[in-house]
Amino acid sequence: MRRRAPDLYERADAAIAAGKLWRAREILQGNIPLHGYDRHLFERHGQVLLRLGDAMEAGKYLFLSGERRPEYEEAISIFLARHGRRGSRQVIAEFPLVARLKHVSEYPEAVRRTLDELGVEDAPGRAASSPAHAPRPRRRVARRIFQVGCIVLAAVLFIWACVGIGISLDWIGKHWFGWR
Repeated sequence: MRRRAPDLYERADAAIAAGKLWRAREILQGNIPLHGYDRHLFERHGQVLLRLGDAMEAGKYLFLSGERRPEYEEAISIFLARHGRRGSRQVIAEFPLVARLKHVSEYPEAVRRTLDELGVEDAPGRAASSPAHAPRPRRRVARRIFQVGCIVLAAVLFIWACVGIGISLDWIGKHWFGWR
């Protein structure tokens, strides 16, 4: 069952009050995929990351929040300096999957302005009905290889167990019951 946002923030605030910033980060970060493009959640997560000293990651979430406060500018600048190359969609590739919107016009005003300044255009060739969180081809291949590997391992273990049981029953029959 999905928790309501106020409960989410209460749990994060309780972790912060207890001096467990790492736990607040886990709570907020774990809920990002569940809430879609949630500007307030991005801002809160960015604030916690800023307090943890992770300016690069904080800059990403503070940038996505669309809030432009003086205390956020340095972190946002660090993020954009690293990933905001002119004319590249690299900055969007760094966003969490729920924040990779099809059209630049769907972002909050401050985010849209910066993306426009960077020359970022709408996602080419992406269908309007495709989910924002579709897996990348590389991940699909790696997942398939992992699945096949698990099936092969399970088959080997099953055969090994069957052979082992047969040998064990044969030994028990010979030594305990005198079977030949």
